[in-house]
Amino acid sequence: MSLTSTVGKSVKQLSQRVLILGIVLAVLGVICLIVPFQTGMAFSVILGLFFIAGGVIRAMFAFIGLTWGSAILRFLFGALMVLVGFWLAINPDAGVQVLSIWLAVYFFVDGVLGVIYSFQLRPIGGAAGYC
Repeated sequence: MSLTSTVGKSVKQLSQRVLILGIVLAVLGVICLIVPFQTGMAFSVILGLFFIAGGVIRAMFAFIGLTWGSAILRFLFGALMVLVGFWLAINPDAGVQVLSIWLAVYFFVDGVLGVIYSFQLRPIGGAAGYC
């Protein structure tokens, strides 16, 4: 078996997997468009579970730090992540609203900073490529 046939076979298998993944993602995208509120609720719960897992892991590894001050801060941040995760998982409707507000604030701040950055680049001739 030659190298080109092995590579060709691997590429064919990989392209089939990418095709299947693309179809699954397209179907999930259509479902998200059909039921956006339920999608947001599910996203809020899943994000809450990720926050809980991340907070537990952060709290477990907090005391590996070099100083007690940084260890305590890392532990407190891990505990805060766990609390926020539980809140998101228990109150997904409020979580969707808060996440929407945070996303809107993020887009607004990113847009304002992009405009400011483009004015800073204008004197050196680089603003046209950024915006």
